Amino acid sequence: MEVKDYVEEITQTACSFFPSYRPRTFYATVIATIVATGWFSSDISELIGPTVHKVSGGLAFLANRVVDIGTSLKITKEMDDPRFVEYDLNKYYREKSPLVVKHPTPREFITPTMLIGNLIGLAISSTFGPNLGYGMAAGTPQTYLNNRNVARQIRLGKNIGDEVKAMIENDTPDADIRQFLSNLKENKKKTLDTYLI
Repeated sequence: MEVKDYVEEITQTACSFFPSYRPRTFYATVIATIVATGWFSSDISELIGPTVHKVSGGLAFLANRVVDIGTSLKITKEMDDPRFVEYDLNKYYREKSPLVVKHPTPREFITPTMLIGNLIGLAISSTFGPNLGYGMAAGTPQTYLNNRNVARQIRLGKNIGDEVKAMIENDTPDADIRQFLSNLKENKKKTLDTYLI
């Protein structure tokens, strides 16, 4: 037996404590905000002035990117641990951006392609498309919560995996290991106090 034989139960437990936010929700928020602010774009520009309108769009886009990159780096630190692959967590977690490799280390995360993509987005948001920046800013809370929760899921999964590994090394029967994993969900506070170090 290996920890990877229990990875499905481990990831289900971690995900039950820290739910991920679906990309659909994020994109719906961004698109709705872009449409709404686009509808009133000329009014907004007239109200605050075209320069402030463009600058605020660029700053809104930049705020989202800073939060996303900062919290994504926490995920890459969790994925950089050898236990991430050893316990097969890499089959359940990956970077979804097409601008980055699937399982980046912190050094691999910020690529020239990503920087160019973000600079293009910033240029659009601060010139002729401030609504893009407003839309990205509207999705920032979801981005933060999702990235924070994914980093916690991975950390919790690795720490529970350590416990399962110790049980396997002590010749604990399969049924007892599965019961242990089942019991973790029943006492959330104790599980988090013990395994979310």
